[in-house]
Amino acid sequence: MKLQFIAITAILGILTTTTRWWLCAFLISYLIFNFYRKRLSFLTCLAITLIYLFFILYTSFYNNLHATQLPPDQTSITGTIISTPNIDGNRITFRLKLPNKEKILVKHKIQTEKEQDELKNLYYGDVCSFSGELELPDANGNFYGFNYRTYLKNTFNIHWIFNTTKLSITECVTGEGILTALYRFRQDRIAMINEEFPDDLRGMMNTLVFGDRNGIEEDLQERYQSLGLIHLLAVSGLHVGTILGLLYFLLIRAGVVKETALWFLLISIPFIILLTGGAPSVIRAGLMAAVVCLILLLRIKMTTLNQLCMILLGLLLFKPTLVYSIGFQLSFLITTSLILSSKTILRDLPPYKQLLYGSFIAQLASLPIVLWNFFEFSIWSLPLNMIFIPFMTIVLLPCILLTFSMFLLIPFPVWEVPSTFLSFSFKCLHLVLQWVDNLPLGLMTLGRPNAILLFGMVISFYYLLVSWELNAKRLLLPFICILLLIGAQFVHPKMNANAYVTFLDVGQGDAIVIELQFRKAVYVIDTGGSIHFNQEKWMERSNEFDTGEDIVAHFLKARGIRKVDALILSHGDFDHIGGTEGLMEKVRVEKVVYGKSNHLEASELAFLKGLGVPIQLLGENVSWKIGSSSFQTLNSGQTRDSRNNRSLVMYADIHDNRFLFTGDINHKIEEKIIKDYPTLEVDYVKVAHHGSDTSTSQPFINRINPKASFISVGTNNRYNHPSSSVIERLENHNIDIFRTDEHGAIMVIISPDQTRIKTVSP
Repeated sequence: MKLQFIAITAILGILTTTTRWWLCAFLISYLIFNFYRKRLSFLTCLAITLIYLFFILYTSFYNNLHATQLPPDQTSITGTIISTPNIDGNRITFRLKLPNKEKILVKHKIQTEKEQDELKNLYYGDVCSFSGELELPDANGNFYGFNYRTYLKNTFNIHWIFNTTKLSITECVTGEGILTALYRFRQDRIAMINEEFPDDLRGMMNTLVFGDRNGIEEDLQERYQSLGLIHLLAVSGLHVGTILGLLYFLLIRAGVVKETALWFLLISIPFIILLTGGAPSVIRAGLMAAVVCLILLLRIKMTTLNQLCMILLGLLLFKPTLVYSIGFQLSFLITTSLILSSKTILRDLPPYKQLLYGSFIAQLASLPIVLWNFFEFSIWSLPLNMIFIPFMTIVLLPCILLTFSMFLLIPFPVWEVPSTFLSFSFKCLHLVLQWVDNLPLGLMTLGRPNAILLFGMVISFYYLLVSWELNAKRLLLPFICILLLIGAQFVHPKMNANAYVTFLDVGQGDAIVIELQFRKAVYVIDTGGSIHFNQEKWMERSNEFDTGEDIVAHFLKARGIRKVDALILSHGDFDHIGGTEGLMEKVRVEKVVYGKSNHLEASELAFLKGLGVPIQLLGENVSWKIGSSSFQTLNSGQTRDSRNNRSLVMYADIHDNRFLFTGDINHKIEEKIIKDYPTLEVDYVKVAHHGSDTSTSQPFINRINPKASFISVGTNNRYNHPSSSVIERLENHNIDIFRTDEHGAIMVIISPDQTRIKTVSP
């Protein structure tokens, strides 16, 4: 049996869960079909079945083996630091291994700049004692959102975060051993680079030498990602091959015999993996290089594909949950695609054509994973890779390694000459990336494809490779298939008869997305907002969380939404408008709608003016209609007492489903609304002011009597929202209550024949 079949079967076994039963059905159907067609023997089918069952059981055993043993109320711990401590402003984080071998993530809030300087002396391998409390990592609160709890579990086997009340360097004992010495060397050199090298170079040098991206601004990393160049910032086969190639060249030039040079490379590979951070891509590349060295030394015949499959199976036996790592998926998928193509498509071609075709194959191979996780791709990715890969491989990476070696070995500052060149080069490179990123129509936001389209893309790509190998002139049909699938993903929302109203979980704030039938319009009501207080320079973190960018825009991109027809801001409180600028940086907004009032504050007017898009001020009883949906404003906004009571109240009838969006109004405005609109009929209400007891009065509930209510509220918020009295009033009327702190995001799905409500958490 071929190793690639074993590898694929192993992956299917690991991925099979009770919610992915269809993977088992797919494998059984495949075996029955091929056995019936006599393509697979009975013994082969039996072997595949046994391998599949083994990996299902082994994954369950592995998860049970790494299950948590900590009681939730534990307040003191002692353990060994097993990651380089990361100081980001007034916070330090690191992973800790306990005496029972369980791992946890430690977080500490730094109180003073002096304490920050002291904590820079924490190293990998130090044994420390702490007091504090355990908390579960955040789970996914939004559709398509990042599940931090699952990420920590699958990546590091971590189930808990330990928030310290006190962290002192005096309570730590310095670790010993080769591994500790290597990580100490790595941490010290990263710090030295940050101190000695120019700002434009230090982050890139630490990334390309040590695999540490902490020094690169978040915006720049996102630019690399959106343009399809993020692999250049990951230590992978490109970097490992360059480093080992340079070492081998220098050894041979120094007169070392070939066998001795290969043994030296083999011994150095584990050190390279550890010093560069041990990411899945560098582990794969390092193990591939080690296998190649062994094959050459022992004169074993083995295909490159079998080498890759052996490494894949070894890693999955070591840690089955690696299969969920995006880096792991991309690394092996792209490498496999290039290996399969190397014998025919890339053979006997000039270097520039190999680079062109190889980049094209890598882009197509990664497309399903990229769309599933990032929802968009850049049409500039292929030409940029054509330029940047050789420039990085031939010029920048060797120059960085040379500069770093000079910095370590030569006591005089001769390294400043190449570092000046590198700093200038990266500055120019990043200006080019910024210019390309701002070009129109470059970024194609398609949204997350469904399983059928995703499977179709994979099959079409395989069909393309097979057709290319057989006859390069027979590529039209597979190309048409790929383009049709991408086109189907692009136009699918325009053919969808459903409407959606989604209450996003933005913590203590509001953010609502309305998608009308056939995507005739998309409205966003408020953007949430995390309050950031003025801080001293040392306390500032590299990337502050932004609800508009990290939650609202992320959700819109996942839905394939490329523009917002109207951003409706209910009022000027930060928990409703704080994410506006972050959202507008990521998604095009046609106009901003705000409540018309004679009492707008200067800060509100300045904020609206600074947005740089058309502003529409709406007064009371303004209505409009789009298709079968209609909208109307209900609050005049002329009160003087507070911003909350000037909230723009929206009434929407979406395919005979009537919604009332109330902002932060209190009982006075509620009374005015039911007085001015005595025939108001409401099916679904957004509970005002996050469930405060100043709103959702008894007369108001008696009058509108909705089927369901939605409360946008933060977990354990300091206001104790929602009020128990509000909950009691809603329950007394048998109104369904949905809360973002308990249910996560809430989506109302309005189809032509029914309406249903879906939540992230049950």
